[in-house]
Amino acid sequence: MMEQKKINRLIFFLFLILSMPLCAKDDNVVITKAEDIYIFKCDKGGKVYIELRSNTEYESTNMSETATVAYFYDNQTEIKKVNIKGLKGVKPQYSMYEQEGIFYSDIKVCYFNLPFSKKGDIACVQIEKIIKDPHYFSFIFLSDLQPVKEKTIRVVVPDWMKIEIHEQNLNEDITKEIIEENNQQVYLYHIKNQKAEKYERNMPDRTYIYPFLLVVPQFAIVNGTKKTYFASQDNLYNWYSSILSEVNNNMPVISEIAGNITRNQVSDEGKIKSLFTWVQENIRYIAFENGVAAFKPDDAQEVLRKKYGDCKGMSNLLKSLLIAEGFDARLVWISTDCIASDLALKAPVANHMICALYRNNQFYFLDPTVKYMPLGEYPQTIQGRPCMIENGKDYVVQKVPSFTPALNKDSIHSKYRIEKNILKGISENSFKGESKQIIMSILHSLGKDKQDSSLKRFLANGNSFDEITDVILSGTEPQSEKLVITYKEERKSKIQQSGNELYIDINPDDDFGELIDTVNRVNDYLFPYKINNIREVLLHLPQGYEIKKLPENFVYSNDNYTFSISCQREGDKIIYRKEKIIFEPRLKKELFPEWNTAVNQFRKAGMEQIVLKKN
Repeated sequence: MMEQKKINRLIFFLFLILSMPLCAKDDNVVITKAEDIYIFKCDKGGKVYIELRSNTEYESTNMSETATVAYFYDNQTEIKKVNIKGLKGVKPQYSMYEQEGIFYSDIKVCYFNLPFSKKGDIACVQIEKIIKDPHYFSFIFLSDLQPVKEKTIRVVVPDWMKIEIHEQNLNEDITKEIIEENNQQVYLYHIKNQKAEKYERNMPDRTYIYPFLLVVPQFAIVNGTKKTYFASQDNLYNWYSSILSEVNNNMPVISEIAGNITRNQVSDEGKIKSLFTWVQENIRYIAFENGVAAFKPDDAQEVLRKKYGDCKGMSNLLKSLLIAEGFDARLVWISTDCIASDLALKAPVANHMICALYRNNQFYFLDPTVKYMPLGEYPQTIQGRPCMIENGKDYVVQKVPSFTPALNKDSIHSKYRIEKNILKGISENSFKGESKQIIMSILHSLGKDKQDSSLKRFLANGNSFDEITDVILSGTEPQSEKLVITYKEERKSKIQQSGNELYIDINPDDDFGELIDTVNRVNDYLFPYKINNIREVLLHLPQGYEIKKLPENFVYSNDNYTFSISCQREGDKIIYRKEKIIFEPRLKKELFPEWNTAVNQFRKAGMEQIVLKKN
C-alpha cells in the first residue's frame, strides 16, 4: 500500500514538471551537456505563451545500456518537435496516459528508448514545446535522473513581462547571473557535476532535496493592456475562483440526494457525518490527483453519475451536499506535504483540494479522499499545512491543525494463561487515525473472500504454529473513532520447556523498527506518519511456578522517538508493556547511526524471555 502511494507521488511530479525527461535511473548513462531555454513570447492576438527549446546529450559509460525518455504534456502544452540524433531507428511514441481503464484529464505522454550498444555512444535529444498559458508554468528542476556534467538553464523575459523566480535547494555547483540584452532580462543558471537524483523507499519528496526553480509569472503589458497573473495572493485566489465559476452544480439533483442521505438524522452533527460518510463510502477515489491543467472540479452531478472522482470532484460533491442541507461549506486549496512550498509564494502549488465546514465560529476540514478517518481527524499529508479557503470575493488563509502521535495509536492488549505449555487467551487490537486508515484500506482491497484468512495470518504474525479464532471486527465505519479487532489465540510458538523451567517469549510482535543502510542510502528517511504503537500483555502465573527471571526494563528516548519496555510482577500476574513512539515523520540522515543503535538495543531488550521455574 505504501509503495503504491510513493509511486503515485512520483507520477504526480513527473506530470507537474512536464518538461523534464524521465530516463533509466542508472549512472551508466550520463548527461554530458544540456541546455534548456524558456522564452516568454506573445502572439499577434496579444496572448502570452512560453516556448521551451531543450537540447540534451546522453552518453553511455557502459555497453548495452538503454535509457527511456518520456515527456508529459496536456491541453495547456504542446510538443512541437522531437528530434533524436546519434542513434538510428528511434521514433517517439505518443499516447494518452491511462491507468485502470480511466483516462485522467488531458494528460498525454511522448516516450522512446535510447539503445546504446557500446561505451561512449552518444545520443542528442532535441525538443521544442509550447506552454500555452503562463498560469501553468511553474517548476524547473535543475537535476536529473542521470548525473549531469554540464547544463545551462535560460529563462528569457522581455521587458513587457514581469516574473519572480524562487530558488530552492541550490548548491555550490549551481551559479546564477542576470543579463540585460535586447530589451530582455535573461536569468542564467550554470549547472555542473550534479549527482543523479536517487529515489529510495520512504524518502521525502524531491522538492525537499533537489535543486529547482519556482517561476511565478506576475504580469504582462501587451499592446497597452496589463494582464495580471500572480502578482499577489489576491491574484492567485482570483484565478482559482475564476476556474470554480465554470463549475455548474445541479443543486435540485444534489438536494434530493442530500435529503435521502440525511432523512433519518435529527441533529446537525448527525447530518454532517452522514453526508461525509456517504461520499467516503460511495465515491471511488482515483489515485491521480491533478495534472498541471486540472484545477477545475468536476460538476457534483457528474461525480454522482460516474461514482468516482479526484480530490476536486469529491470535495465539490461533499460541499454541494452540505450546502443543500443548509450548512456553510467551502472548497479549500492546499499544498500537501508532498511539496516543500506553501501558498505564501503566490504560485499555484496547491496539489490537493478538500472541503471546509464553517460551524460554531471555526473551520472543520473534511477530506473525502481519506476513506476511514472520521470528522475532526486529518491525515499527516495535510496536518500543519497552510490552506486557502474560498470566501466569496475574499478568501481565508489558515493552517490545518496538527496532532500528536496518539491520533494514530495502534495498540494490542492481551490476557494469557498457560495451559499445557501453550499461551491461551484473548486479545484486543485497536487502530486509530492513520493506522486505522491503512488497515481498513488493505482489508477493503482484499475482498470479502480473502479477508478472514489474511486477517488471521496478520494477527498470528505469520506464524503457522499459532492459531487465531473467533475474530470479531467493530468500528469499520468511516466515522468510527477506532477499529477494534478481538480474537482468541493459542500461541504454541511462544513457550519452550527445558527440564523444570518454562521460557516464555512474551513480546507480541517484531515491531522494533527497521535498520537503515548508513553506507548506501542517500536521502533522509520518511515515516508515513507519527507513530504510537503500544503492546501490553497480562500473563497469569501458572500454579506451581515461580518467577526466575523477568526481562529488564528498557528506555531509549530523544526528541524524535521513544522506545520503551517494562515488565513487572503484580500479585499473581506479570504485566509486560512495549511502546514505540515516533514524534516526527522525517528522520535526517545524520541521525541514522543513533537510530540503528536504538533499534538494536530495543530489539535485544524485546527478545529477552520470561523464565518460570517449577516449585
